[in-house]
Amino acid sequence: MMRTDRVRPFRRLAEAVQAVLLIGLPFLKINGESALRFDVPSLQLHFFGATLWMQESFILLVGLLFLVFLILLVTLLFGRIWCGWVCPQTVLADYTGFMDRLGRPGVASRAAFYLLTFGLSLFVAATLVWYFVPPSEFFGQVMSLHPAEAVSWAWGLLTIVIFADLAFVRRRFCATVCPYSRIQSTLFDSSTMAIQFDPGRKEECMNCSACVRVCPTGIDIRKGLDPACISCAACLDVCRDMKEKAGRPGLIGYFFGRPGEEHPLIRRSVLLVASVTLLFLLFFVYLSVNRSPVDMTVTLTAGLPPRITPDGRVVNAFTVTLENRSRRELEVRLLLTGGAIPFRLNPERMVLGPGEHKKRTIFADAKTAAGTAAIPVDLQASFGTAAGGRISKKTTFVVPEMK
Repeated sequence: MMRTDRVRPFRRLAEAVQAVLLIGLPFLKINGESALRFDVPSLQLHFFGATLWMQESFILLVGLLFLVFLILLVTLLFGRIWCGWVCPQTVLADYTGFMDRLGRPGVASRAAFYLLTFGLSLFVAATLVWYFVPPSEFFGQVMSLHPAEAVSWAWGLLTIVIFADLAFVRRRFCATVCPYSRIQSTLFDSSTMAIQFDPGRKEECMNCSACVRVCPTGIDIRKGLDPACISCAACLDVCRDMKEKAGRPGLIGYFFGRPGEEHPLIRRSVLLVASVTLLFLLFFVYLSVNRSPVDMTVTLTAGLPPRITPDGRVVNAFTVTLENRSRRELEVRLLLTGGAIPFRLNPERMVLGPGEHKKRTIFADAKTAAGTAAIPVDLQASFGTAAGGRISKKTTFVVPEMK
């Protein structure tokens, strides 16, 4: 059994930190952008100073898979600790508990309850919108009384959903709607940590039912594990308070497995999930460190077929698309190699502004023997970064038939 003092202050601290982070992240600026925001028009994810473009969604997918397996690992070890400590639904329900007193019978009380709930729903919905629209832009649109249509719809729909949740669902969400409560039941094993009543001391129970009254999901912890338990430890605190009056320790606590039995914390399932989690983390770090600030595509230009000049040089036209994913100007130098043939490019350098997308027609010419139908070549783009950088794309240099 884990030794612990009163749990509620630590839960409140964790919830406060989470609330401050969720509200404050859109206002925190790194390199001129919000610390965490998905920009819908440009399909860019701003992530703590880095900008991920839609073409780099694979990196985001790997990061999400890492988070999924991390949550699975935490659940396998510590049960529904997420639900009781940092789940946004739990945080909202805890911080709006005072509104229950306003929801008592009476027109004035009910009106105050719904008015306060609506105001809070507006604020929470706005917080979510800030992860897609910069707060300064959002407030500017609201103050002008002419917000963008997308902002109006998003804010309105989110407000309705959150209002319905806070006014009519709240705690019942955890036991009925939340899919995580069902998923976690498949991850529990005999060694997973959970809040449990110690059956070896059941004769000491005073049958005061205080643990049932304070449970946010309305379960009786004395009857054993229940899928609706969110590990909030409200029953643990109240049982300890009641038993301390009698000079005895509480009957409820955090246990790894059944109370009174020894259960290994590190086991085969934990090692397996931890290994997969670590692999995804390492893969995510590798992709992030090695991501190129420049993206390039190369195609033969339609409408400009290969030709032979009077002096016998073969000319090909390529359509080159370059994208600067960094936040500073880059000079890109182009080089065409292949077939041990010296190629000339025009132009051979391009300057890209921060975030600029540029599409240009590049002419390549070379002195080559007639009759060679196609030569595999590489178009290399070198750009000035602190550590240098280069990318290349394979294409074909076509030699037309002599007429």
